[in-house]
Amino acid sequence: MKKHKLKKLFLEELAKTPIISAVCKRFDISRQTVYRWKEEDKGFLEEFERALIDGTENISDLAESKILSKINEGDFKAATYWLDNHKMAYRDWE
Repeated sequence: MKKHKLKKLFLEELAKTPIISAVCKRFDISRQTVYRWKEEDKGFLEEFERALIDGTENISDLAESKILSKINEGDFKAATYWLDNHKMAYRDWE
């Protein structure tokens, strides 16, 4: 596979799965290769940083939706977690 195509696929996957070593493993490349790409190609570096942010936001959205699902199911622990982390009034009530 050509390097340009591999970089593109890597960045697309990183935006879904923001774990560098997991994405490297999927494409059978080393982390050192990715670090070299970042050093040699400023465009790749910018896209890498954006993909990592996007991936992290996507996973956070997914995690938050799971918590909200548990709250809707009546899970008291999930509700407490949500309130402890989203409402100042509940943070120091213990």
